[in-house]
Amino acid sequence: MTEEAAMNDLKDEKERAALDRLRANLPVLAAAAMAGTFAAFKVLGSTDFYAFLGGLAMFGLVVILFKLREWFGVNGYLTALFVGAVVLFLINLVL
Repeated sequence: MTEEAAMNDLKDEKERAALDRLRANLPVLAAAAMAGTFAAFKVLGSTDFYAFLGGLAMFGLVVILFKLREWFGVNGYLTALFVGAVVLFLINLVL
């Protein structure tokens, strides 16, 4: 095995370990993001319904970000984040 192949195997193993760690902690991270958003909406005086919708949107965002990372890897994930930010910025300009 060449040195380059060994480095690629090490990178792949680190990537798998990072994804396994994220996969194990995803429910806790998503629930914490949802609870924090719900609490922030309630502190700001929103009704329970709108606070729940905000929390649900944050839960969905965390899950979508994780799936992007899982499907496309690190570089694809960063590219998808950048493209999403540009699209939202352009929508903001139009509206």
